[in-house]
Amino acid sequence: MAGDRVSTGVEGLDGAMEGGFPANSTVILMGSDGTGKESLVNKFVYQGLEEGEESMYVTLDGSPDDVKDDADYYGWDFTDHDDRIVFVDGYSWQAGGSDEQFALDGLSDLNQMNMTFTDALNALGNESKRVAIHSASTLLLYTDPKSAVKFLQVVGAKSSSSGGCLVITLEEGMHDEKTVNTIKHVADGVIKTKLDGDDKKLSIQRMDKTDTSRDWKDFEVDDSGDITVS
Repeated sequence: MAGDRVSTGVEGLDGAMEGGFPANSTVILMGSDGTGKESLVNKFVYQGLEEGEESMYVTLDGSPDDVKDDADYYGWDFTDHDDRIVFVDGYSWQAGGSDEQFALDGLSDLNQMNMTFTDALNALGNESKRVAIHSASTLLLYTDPKSAVKFLQVVGAKSSSSGGCLVITLEEGMHDEKTVNTIKHVADGVIKTKLDGDDKKLSIQRMDKTDTSRDWKDFEVDDSGDITVS
């Protein structure tokens, strides 16, 4: 983190946002499956770990081990930073439970989710931190959309007040327009990804406290873990 900006770890994306996400913000990464959202959020978390920051990763679409394996494929080894990353396992309850310190019993009890999120956040201390939720779409499958949006708003406020920058992924095409617009409204920024043929594209739809363009940019992730946005 440099001043009032939080680097995404992607030079071209940072350059389009005056150096990165605004500090203490909530950003939605929105796009259909296979458009690179998970790579962007994993890179964002890894960048913070490499800079000595702490991170919290809420996994709803896979187990923490799945997330580590996906990141490791690109050379982003979360296990090198086990002392600075906390996982909230919101997936393994489907397979009988989790070995993580912070784990959910399901996704329908938002009170338990809120308490677990708060406990995990407190475990990180008071320094600047990064928080990731992948994916809000899974949460919306198990809970009332209005309640889920309120929960995400509360989570965003808690993250911000503790010095955190929160990134939430959302699958495009799975939810009604009203729910999507409400989620976008409670966030400080929205980035969309898409496929144009075989090519990935990215657009910064909105970013508070930032002079940016909504133009679609080329977006590529190579096998070595380099992400280019141009």
